[in-house]
Amino acid sequence: MVRLAALKSRVCDACPASARAEHIYLTMKNVQLHAESSANAPEWFELAPEFEAQPRQFDLIGDADAETLVLDKTIPAGNFRELRLQFYLGESQAAAELLHNNVCGSAGWNCIVLADGRIEPLRFPGETAQLDIPLSEDPRGELVLLPGDTVELRLSLLPQQVLGSSGDEALKIQNRLVGRATVGREQPADALPIPLD
Repeated sequence: MVRLAALKSRVCDACPASARAEHIYLTMKNVQLHAESSANAPEWFELAPEFEAQPRQFDLIGDADAETLVLDKTIPAGNFRELRLQFYLGESQAAAELLHNNVCGSAGWNCIVLADGRIEPLRFPGETAQLDIPLSEDPRGELVLLPGDTVELRLSLLPQQVLGSSGDEALKIQNRLVGRATVGREQPADALPIPLD
């Protein structure tokens, strides 16, 4: 079983309005885990197939600790190396019609809303709207899932200001999304406590 949660941030009240993010909206269309098969060929397991038809828009800022994106998805046991997040850019009209209230407006589908009212688009590190996030809980650089394991993947996704350009634009400061994942394991209900002496 795998759960996926995006950690939320609180509003920085001490920050100036021109730099204070009131909301960070992301619109997710795919969430995949990358596994190494026995033949050393990569396999991808989709954790949220429902996002393909109906992308999910959520806010990374709020009073709650986390936003649950995937709840108890069963996947085969194995070794997993990375998590791939793909974000919606409005490329499918059918899916666009399902998102009745895109709060980013003309800034696209992934944006930052600043305290002074400006809405700025979020960019991604590569040519595509995706983040590939390594998973690791041991020195080999992989997450090992055994039969019966339940893990929670906790995403920390934040904008980072970088100097860049898009298309014919001149160089300017852009908000680029970066992320990392941590792994939490749920102890089985019948597990005995480990003595400390």
